[in-house]
This record gives sequence, C-alpha cells and structure tokens, in this order.
Amino acid sequence: MSEPNQWTVVHLNQTVEHEFQELPKEFQAKFMHLAALIEEFGLHQIGEPYAKHLEGKLWEMRIKTVGGHGRGIYCAWTGRQVVVLRYFIKKTPKTPMRELRIANHRLKELTEPTGG
Repeated sequence: MSEPNQWTVVHLNQTVEHEFQELPKEFQAKFMHLAALIEEFGLHQIGEPYAKHLEGKLWEMRIKTVGGHGRGIYCAWTGRQVVVLRYFIKKTPKTPMRELRIANHRLKELTEPTGG
C-alpha cells in the first residue's frame, strides 16, 4: 500500500504504454528500475545523471545500456505523480526537437483534457 506522500510513476495514456513496450527489454528494465527509485526515494532525490530538466515543465529520465541511450520525457503532476509523456531511444547528442514537440503536445493533453 502506498503512503500518502509517496510518488508514483504513470504513463499518460496507451500510446505511451505502447512506446514503452516497443523498447528493447534492457531499456524497459532500466526505466522500471529508475521508476522504482523515484517511487521509493522521491522525485526530489533523483538528479543527474538519471534526470535532467529540458524546458518548462518537461524533464527527462535518462538511462544508458549497452544498446544505447534511452529517454523518457515526463512532468511532475498533482498528487506526487510523475507522468511519462514520451519514450524514445536517443541517437543524437541533444534531445531532438521532434521529441520535445511530441512531449509538449502530450503535456497539453494532460493540462487541457478536453483537447482545448
């Protein structure tokens, strides 16, 4: 049973869940471990190299495997929730603008649930 002050990590929707399921298993395992750390110790205890601010309300979970670098773009939400908006495998030094656009669009879905 979770405590009232405990953080939870959730996916925004089925699309994000599908992105997660499409990642290689080693990436999934690392993201699940990072989510467990957030839930156990709190978001405020997770910093670089595991989390980094991108822009505005967007942050990224950062994992590294033998197969490459994975990212999960998220925002902190009410009720101590980390809402993951986008998963992807990073292939360039900087987070691609396309990924930021997708995450920002999904953030609007979260903040404006009627699609406004």
